Amino acid sequence: MMATTELDYISDEDNAFGLLFDNSVDNMEYKGPGPTVTISKEQVQGYFLSKHLATELYDLLKCTHAIFEHFGITYWLTGGSMIGYMRHGGIIPWDDDVDICCFMRDKEKILSQEVQDAFKRNNIHVIEDRTFNIVNPTLSKIYRSTAKSKAIKSGRVPYPFVDIFYMLEPDKHLNSIRFLSSGNDEHWISPEELFPLKKIQFGPVTAMAPSNPLPQLDRGYGIEWSKQGQIHTCDHVTKQGRGGPRQVFDVAPFRGVSAEYDPDKISTQVILPPTS
Repeated sequence: MMATTELDYISDEDNAFGLLFDNSVDNMEYKGPGPTVTISKEQVQGYFLSKHLATELYDLLKCTHAIFEHFGITYWLTGGSMIGYMRHGGIIPWDDDVDICCFMRDKEKILSQEVQDAFKRNNIHVIEDRTFNIVNPTLSKIYRSTAKSKAIKSGRVPYPFVDIFYMLEPDKHLNSIRFLSSGNDEHWISPEELFPLKKIQFGPVTAMAPSNPLPQLDRGYGIEWSKQGQIHTCDHVTKQGRGGPRQVFDVAPFRGVSAEYDPDKISTQVILPPTS
């Protein structure tokens, strides 16, 4: 196993070419096959996200929301973040990133110099994640330019980050909005479930969410997602797989409890370009 190095800043070269991540599948599969083990409330608390990292994630989402709104870029919460809103009112205490969706048509705009400059005014970068498609990446990551990363396995991974999953719009043959990244076949959403998007309070920040996310969550995670929790199989902080059976538990003791954050360290104002 490669030894963990000192923490490094992400270089401009990394930003230019994107990163190739190692097996970074972020889905929490509630209905997948394989052995499971039930863990206790105390064991779950051992996986709680630190207050510092939760604060960073909320701050990244606040800036992303403001910049996307400024440029008219459509986005919405998805995956574990949508479960977090529905079940906890914010980031799941044991989750360690934020997941959003954008349409593939907006990818070029998101990566444009104008939008990149707006992010950079807030010390944030957007980078392509080439995990599933090296030629035409279907994922991007949003991270603070002062974030540090560990050189582990195939590449340096900026953390903490917001994941952007690019979506394919429906056409005359298929009335569904689908992920372009692999492993998300059951996570499609219909236009009627998605629109009209609604503004929600996600912990201390504002975010956009589907009009009716329940059918998508039931399809993607199984109907037990509201009752049964599961620990990520991959730790985004170290990028190490946890291995072993799936760890599941009753979420009742954690319902309405989101990741703890420091309100004083979330940006009071997002720097936006002047309107013409």
